[in-house]
Amino acid sequence: MDKGSIELTKMLEKIRKMSPTEFMDYYNSGLENTSFTPNVAEILKNDFIYLYIRFANDVIKKLSIRQILVDHPELHHIKDYSLFHVATIYYDTYGIGWDGEFDISREYVWEKGEILIQKDFRYLEETITK
Repeated sequence: MDKGSIELTKMLEKIRKMSPTEFMDYYNSGLENTSFTPNVAEILKNDFIYLYIRFANDVIKKLSIRQILVDHPELHHIKDYSLFHVATIYYDTYGIGWDGEFDISREYVWEKGEILIQKDFRYLEETITK
């Protein structure tokens, strides 16, 4: 298991142990509307339907390829799975891109991404450790 998978497993274990109140505080921290958008820390999983993105404040959001293509039709080339699954963080955590180019900003991902709910964490945990 690589270092990223080990860190994710530790974080998921921490989330699983949260009480319902603690989880709601965590969940709500991802919904806060602030003037500062956290940096993208890592792309956890990319399964051709969603990107799972962890921000520097440890909030994880998922962003669908469908949402990206609706808002950015110029990115039609990411419909190709061989390209979509190699999303990369660009400009020191300021956004995500494909094919060697910066394509979507962290603000876009933060605003359009959905905060994960408990079933998403189970999915991530099951698939990331395979």
